Amino acid sequence: MVMHRVGLRACAAIGAGCREAVRGLAAIDPTRAAIVRLGAEAAAEFAALPDTPELEADDRAFIVAHRPAANKQPSPAVRQMHRLVERYRDECGIEAAILELTIAEAYARCLADITAHPADEPPKAR
Repeated sequence: MVMHRVGLRACAAIGAGCREAVRGLAAIDPTRAAIVRLGAEAAAEFAALPDTPELEADDRAFIVAHRPAANKQPSPAVRQMHRLVERYRDECGIEAAILELTIAEAYARCLADITAHPADEPPKAR
């Protein structure tokens, strides 16, 4: 259940970031529209779960203590978001190395936040 919540949080954040990026544009491409929709669906599913700041801190502590296995399949929503992000990269001609570097940097910042803060202290907003 921890990985499901973490995946929903991630999908919701990606969708919200994409929604912000396209705010005010007259039209957006189908892939970004799908990313925004999937993010909204993840946010709605996540909102239906009982969640508290304490549970989020517990989830972070769990992830630090029990790194997910590399061969573990993520949830369907996370797999779909990954496919959409890859499709967006391909459609926009974004070099894979650049996108992967950006994702790696974001992951490194997230990991630094998780490991730098005790489970009872939320990470700082960016």
